Formats: sequence, structure tokens, C-alpha cells
Amino acid sequence: MQANVGRSGPATHTALQLAYENDADILLVQEPGLWYNPNSKLYVPKSHPSYAIFLPEPVPTKRPRAITYVREDRLRSLRVSQRQDLLGGDTADVVNLQLKGLSGPPLSVVNVYNAPRGEESATEGVRVVTGSRWNGATDAVLVAGDFNAHGRLWATEHWNNKVNAAGRLLTRWMEAQQWHLGLEPGSATRGIGSDRGGAALDLVFISPALQRLDWLSDCRVRTDLVTGADHEVVWSELRASGGGGNEPTHRLLERRTDEERLRAEFESLSHTYTALVDAASVAAEGAAAHATEVLEQATAALHQAMHTSLAASTPRSQGYRGGYVWWDQECTEAYEKVKRHHDGRRNPRNRRRAAERFAHARNRFRKVVVKAKRIWAQRKIEELEGNDIFGAMRWSEGRRKYRSPPLKDTDGTLQVETSAKAETLRRVLLPPPLPADLPHVDLHSSLEHTIADQPLTEHEVQSALFDQNPNKAPGPDEVGFLTLRRLWPSAKGAIFKIMESAVRLGWHPSLFRQATLVALQKGGNRDPAEPRSYRLISLLPCLGKVLEKIVARRLTFLAQKYNWVPAEQFGSMPGRGTDDAALTLIHDIEAGWAQPQQRTTSALAFDVKGAYDATHCWRLVHLLYQLGCPLQLVRWVLSFLSNRRAEVRLDDETSNMTPLDTGIPQGSPVSPILFIIFVAALLRLFGPRSADPQLRKIRVIG
Repeated sequence: MQANVGRSGPATHTALQLAYENDADILLVQEPGLWYNPNSKLYVPKSHPSYAIFLPEPVPTKRPRAITYVREDRLRSLRVSQRQDLLGGDTADVVNLQLKGLSGPPLSVVNVYNAPRGEESATEGVRVVTGSRWNGATDAVLVAGDFNAHGRLWATEHWNNKVNAAGRLLTRWMEAQQWHLGLEPGSATRGIGSDRGGAALDLVFISPALQRLDWLSDCRVRTDLVTGADHEVVWSELRASGGGGNEPTHRLLERRTDEERLRAEFESLSHTYTALVDAASVAAEGAAAHATEVLEQATAALHQAMHTSLAASTPRSQGYRGGYVWWDQECTEAYEKVKRHHDGRRNPRNRRRAAERFAHARNRFRKVVVKAKRIWAQRKIEELEGNDIFGAMRWSEGRRKYRSPPLKDTDGTLQVETSAKAETLRRVLLPPPLPADLPHVDLHSSLEHTIADQPLTEHEVQSALFDQNPNKAPGPDEVGFLTLRRLWPSAKGAIFKIMESAVRLGWHPSLFRQATLVALQKGGNRDPAEPRSYRLISLLPCLGKVLEKIVARRLTFLAQKYNWVPAEQFGSMPGRGTDDAALTLIHDIEAGWAQPQQRTTSALAFDVKGAYDATHCWRLVHLLYQLGCPLQLVRWVLSFLSNRRAEVRLDDETSNMTPLDTGIPQGSPVSPILFIIFVAALLRLFGPRSADPQLRKIRVIG
């Protein structure tokens, strides 16, 4: 479906809603309705809950005059990627998508707005399309949009025989490369029913390769679909079906779990894990040689029982997003009037009166849409609770979720497939660690100052579970904190024995070392084509995060008690916070003023680049050992950071699990304290207790 909506917000919303109601997989919009955010200096497009947005430029600092929308539930099966690199230049007027999931060769769908003479960048759209790098003889390409071109090959019967620059360029291009028209020649798309007759401005072109495939089954003007703009809607259908493939597994909706059935299912499966959990506890207590293997089996059995119970009692999301929630009955009634008066303009009698009625109905409809959106937004604002307000703030600032553009690899090549982009992110952001030239340490042999570890208590486990946010996203195992809380009365004995055995052995079960790395774009107007414009956040198994929380609290207690971390470290330390850091800075400034000769205090803020990713596993383990950390905890840290596996989630697609041994996971409860201990030596280089007299004048606050 394609439509020029004349820069109207309500017309853009109408086009999106019509596309949704008529099951259009792709919507090509020209001259879309937008709003400009003066704070970010970006243009913000209209959105729809069921459609993904593709802009001609990843950072829309220039007003985009063509936007392509693709149904969210078809993105994966169609294997959509954006290929602006194939166009004949950089432009805000053309969007080129490539579909590789069809039952045949890839198909390019090109959305074009060609500005007429007198507008900015006139004829740029046509020049970019005709200069593109695809080969129409071999590549299946459909080019559609508003061309504002006059030429004899597509002109209506009312044509005045005048050809403009865009028309001449398109005609030469069509004849030289043997492109075909999708619409019947003479199909008017603007000004139908006017005294001057209609004009053929919205066109569809088909490459010779696409014509040979015979995929185009229908291409016509849909006068029954009215957006309220002065252009008609053009509808194209292709016989190319999706090539199949595995459909994504939608998430389990823990908020809709049948709790009674969950507990009943779990209790009925107790025989599958009880014996193994008891055996793991006995093996760990006796320090048996095979204790870690038994612990692995027990952890897997307990987790399997939890996941089976959850899957049996919890529905999955259908991946269905629906239409506009604010579109009410009044919007529908106002739209029907627009449609009725739009059809009335075709009557040759009393055209002026019909045009006035249409204009009045259209203005009324626009007011109704604005009113409906305002009422819905006000109601949503009144219902905001807790952290929901931050999401609302991001939305009001114009932050939208776009599909990632092609990513630049280290050698400058562009990666367009989602799987290739995910691999590029891993390679650039998580390079393999450098070898550490450190002496070997025996993690079973204590030093004179090595601290003895304390036995685990059930209270520690329960606190580590219930002190974590139950709404946090689960890891690849799908079992979230909410489910663990619900199963605690039945599973606390087994969970405690697993945690106790893991701490006693200094072992992090391999099931807990699997992560989903979610690629999130960093804030600001960074270039989204650069891999370093993203950060990878680890979604870890929640049962494993309970164990990580236990270790984190123990390490934090030891770091404070034995002064592993200097007093200048305020972040992520209990009893310290931003207020203390600010007061320290104020104290240093006022201390300079209090000197007989007043001194100027300078402050420099800096950030550790790739802090967690740069934390070296073996250097951290060696440091903990030298500090006298309990050997069980040192061995646990080594296990936690070794033989990890991760998958990358980008654009709602997930890659395969592959090995990962870089840094510490961003998203784990234990990572902050591990990093703080790792960089504590840097803070000790400065301050009043520094060994260098010159560095005593400098204080580093963390």
C-alpha cells in the first residue's frame, strides 16, 4: 500500500490504520506527518503498534519525505534489511528495503518521493533511483511512490503534453532498461473529479526481472481507501509467499500465570530433581571429586522442573499488537463521513459543493483524531506509576525504536543481515581478552592472610531472591524472579541446597553462564551504523542471579571490612551515595579556600571506556587471591567468568549461542563490586595517602 499524505498527521495515522485493517505487509508513505523535537533536533515520525519504521536516514536531522512501514509480525519471515547503500546517493526522499525471505530471489521495495520544481532538492528522488546500483535485468525490484513526473508513457487523457525534467529522466530510464509500469497507463492518482481532470503522479515501476517472475497479481488505485489527503491510495499485491522458516518463540507472560497450577505442576515433578539435589549437597559437603558434575545435573533437573511447570501454567504472547488504542467510535464515524464525501467528488454535477463538503468533513475528522489522542494520552499519564514515568518521558521526547541500519564492520564493509550485524557487534564490542602474564596460583592453597569463608544460611538465599525486582526480564531460560517467588514455598529446600553446594565448591553451574546479550543503542545523536553506538546488556538466568547476589553481598562486606576499596569509592557501596561524593567535592573546594593563600580547585570528570568489558578475568582472580579473599569465592569468580556462552538479540531476532570469555557481564548483580575491586588500585594512586607527593594533591572519586 502506498499513499502521499500531504504532511498531515491525521492522514498519516489514517493510512497506518487502513494498512493495518487491510492486512498490508508494507506501507509506503510519502510526505509523512512528522513533528520536530527542538531539543534533540530530530524529526519524529508517526508510529503504529503493529508496524516497524524505516527512515531514509538513521538519524533524521533532515525532514524525511519518504517513510516505509513493515508489519512487525512479518519482519522475521520476510527477512527485511535496509539497503540505502544501493541507491544513487544519500537522500531523505528514498527508502530501499530488501526482502530475502520470499519463495524466490530477493525483492527490493523502493519508496520514492520526488520533489517537484520549486521545492527543496527538486527531482532528487528520480536521480537517486535512476542512478542506483541494482541491475533491473537480474534483480527483482519494485519502485513506487509520488514522482511528480509528467510523461507520455503513464499520462492520463487530460494530459497537456508537457513533459517535465523528472518525466524525461524516468522515460529514458524505463526505455533503456525495459522497466514496466505496474499501474495501468493513464491511472489518475490526484485530482480525480476536478475540472482539470486527474493527474498520474503516483506510479509503480517493475524491473524486467520482477516482470519475468510474474509476481505482481494486482496493482490498482483504491478509491475505497481514503486517507483524507489529496492523493489516492495505490494498492499492489505480489504472489511471492514467505519462504517459511522457524517462527519466533514468543515470551511467556508471567503476569498471567495460573499460580495454583504452577505449584501443582512443580510439586508433581519433585521426583525428577530431589534425589539429585540431595546427592549434590552430600558430594559438596564431602568435597568429592565428582561434586561439580553432580551439582550440574541437580541444577539442570531443578531448572527443568521449574520451566516445565511454568510452560504448562503460563500462556505465551501471541506477538499480536493490534491497532491504535485511541481510535474510538467517534474517529470511525468521522472517517466514514470523509470517505462518503470523498466519493461524492466524482459526480460531475455540483463539484464545487462536493469539494466543500469533503474539506469540511476532512477538517472535522482531523480535529476528532487530535481530540481522541489527547484524551487517551491524558488518561495514560494519570495512570502512570513508579518507573513507568521514565518510559513516558522518553516517548514524549520523541525517542522511537527503529530497526538498526547496516553496520560498518572493522574493515569498513557494511553488514546488512541481522545475523551478520549481531556477529559484528560481538566482534567489535567483545574482543577476546589479551593473555595475562601472571604467576600461577593454586586456588586450593591459602595464604597466611586468606579469610575463612562462612557457611550459607537460608535467610541469605531468601533475601537474595526477594530483594531483586520481580519485573526484571528473565534470561534465555525464561524463568523469571516472579516465578521463583511463587515457587519458593515448594522449592526453597532445593534452591538452598543448590546455592549452598555452589558456594561451598566455588562453582557457578554452566546453566547460569548462558546469557542473552540485548543490543541497546546509546543515547544522543550517535551514528547507529557504528557498532560502538550500541551496548550489550546481559540477560542472565534469574536463579543464577540469586547466587550472584549472594556472592556480591559477601564480597561487598569483605571489601568494606578489610579495606579492599578506598573511602573515595562511593558508587555501588552500601552506606555511601551520590550525596557523599558531592559533599566530598564541596569539602575539598572549601578546604582550598580556607588556605592562607587561597587555591583554585579544578575538577575533571572522566569515564572508563568499556569498563566491564575491559575487566580481565585472570587479573581479577589473581587480585582477589592476593587480597586474601576466601578461596571458595575466588574459585567461584573464576568459574563465573569462564566458559560462558551468549546469544545476541538485535531487532527482536536472536543469534545462536556461542562461547564468550570477555570481561564481566553487564547486568549481573556481582559485576559492580567485581569492577570496583578491580580498579581500586587506580584510586589508591591518588589522594592524601598516595606514595607520590605530587599525587597527594589529587583525589579521584568513584
